[in-house]
Amino acid sequence: MDQKEKFIENKSLRPDRPQEIILKKNYPPILIYQMGKVGSSSVYKALKSANIPNSCFHVHQLSDKGLREKEGWLKLNKKKPTDEFRFFKKLKETIDINRDKLNWKILTMAREPVSLEISGVFENMNFLYKQLLDENGKPDKGKTIKYLLERFYKLDVSKGYYCNWFDNELKAVFDIDVYSKPYDFNRGFSILNKGNVSALVIRLEDFKRSLKKALCEFLGLEIEPAAANIGSKKDYAKEYKEILESLALPLPICEKIYSSKYARHFYTKNEIVSFIEKWSSKQID
Repeated sequence: MDQKEKFIENKSLRPDRPQEIILKKNYPPILIYQMGKVGSSSVYKALKSANIPNSCFHVHQLSDKGLREKEGWLKLNKKKPTDEFRFFKKLKETIDINRDKLNWKILTMAREPVSLEISGVFENMNFLYKQLLDENGKPDKGKTIKYLLERFYKLDVSKGYYCNWFDNELKAVFDIDVYSKPYDFNRGFSILNKGNVSALVIRLEDFKRSLKKALCEFLGLEIEPAAANIGSKKDYAKEYKEILESLALPLPICEKIYSSKYARHFYTKNEIVSFIEKWSSKQID
């Protein structure tokens, strides 16, 4: 995910960005706090549908650095502060005031990096990558594959958004270091605790088998998760599937991507070998 993708927002206030931030003393606030395109919307919808008494917020950036970068992006592109930006900023101020006064519950997610990058491009195609659309407004297969190849070739895993999100955001704001404890591959989720903060960490790939159990253990609630908001179920599903099936990355590029701290933490050696084979073995039509 590149810099400009991080800050694309809806013009109107999203339904998961309440205008008032209310914290309830006897119910730990729940933050669904993660990078984009990792299935967070489905988790938020599940919690809201359960009508839990806890205040529940959905956010991508809370760190001072992240908010400064977002504000700089808005100014650079001559855009007024959006409702979403004001919400993020107000929530951060509220957290700073109440950081040590309440217990905090954080749900955060990860996703296989190549799929994450591709999903980000498709999600923002109508905003940032209109040059990749055909005359019918659908993703052009040839143009999109060419762009993705160039994108992955230029990707710097040491500075990439997904590689550093947990350190730049979760660790910076709540001092939770996901890399301090191995991911629990057997259970399909991990729970980290630091003082009055608890964090549930789960991969999108583990949602189907582990999300319901994870939410029950972490929140003490039986919640039926909603379906993940993935590209294969959107209006560009046909083109998305065709491009996924055709994209073939050079082996050195795949090895670079899966050598990152992020990939090595969240995926086993066998899974990484499987991902490399998957993304490097196909031939472009």
